[in-house]
Amino acid sequence: MSNGETPAMPVKVVTGAGTKTSKGLTKREMFAMHAMQGILSNSGGVIQANSRSGTSWCNCDASGLAQWSLECADALLAELEK
Repeated sequence: MSNGETPAMPVKVVTGAGTKTSKGLTKREMFAMHAMQGILSNSGGVIQANSRSGTSWCNCDASGLAQWSLECADALLAELEK
């Protein structure tokens, strides 16, 4: 299992049958989520408002946003491996 596939915030759950680890999001998924949040928070970024067409994508679409977010996550994971 690579670093990006490991749990971002694993939680040990104790039950009557024993202890198990709840995995949740992977580090890659969490890093991509935060990258996407940052990209979307830029008011002059990929989603903009204008007086003619209202709010819409600007030089991007949802697929492009997802790809950028994953590229950022992968770049961070690569740097952490150094």
